[in-house]
Amino acid sequence: MWAAAPRLSALWVLRRWGDATAQACFAQKMALLVRQQMAGPALTWGLELCARPEGPSCDAILPLAAVHPNFTARREAIRAIAAHPRPALAAALVAATADPVHSLAEVAERTLAQLSGRQDLHGAQAWREWCEGTKCAELVPVPKL
Repeated sequence: MWAAAPRLSALWVLRRWGDATAQACFAQKMALLVRQQMAGPALTWGLELCARPEGPSCDAILPLAAVHPNFTARREAIRAIAAHPRPALAAALVAATADPVHSLAEVAERTLAQLSGRQDLHGAQAWREWCEGTKCAELVPVPKL
């Protein structure tokens, strides 16, 4: 776990250089890290790489990372989703609207407003009701840790 951040950096560079296996290795490493409570620093770094325009696809782990116990991991997951908002990640954003850290919940709400075109919804309960009504939870189920 302690060497995970440099390994993620190496896989990110290899992917940019055209290594065909680097994306799968990066995704596999991130999938392992997101399930470990103590992997916060490495997971945070990997999520920052995911948010970059030339970053790898991290859609599979973003819903888990958005509810990770580590604050910085959650912050980077929500930032990564906000950097490249997609309807498939709406359910993860809805879960993030209930984050106890108000600044994270605000970013999630702003991104949901952008995705949905609904500027009139505020608060976790309103977004949960919207999600239930639009079936956003069927797109990507929000996992529980």
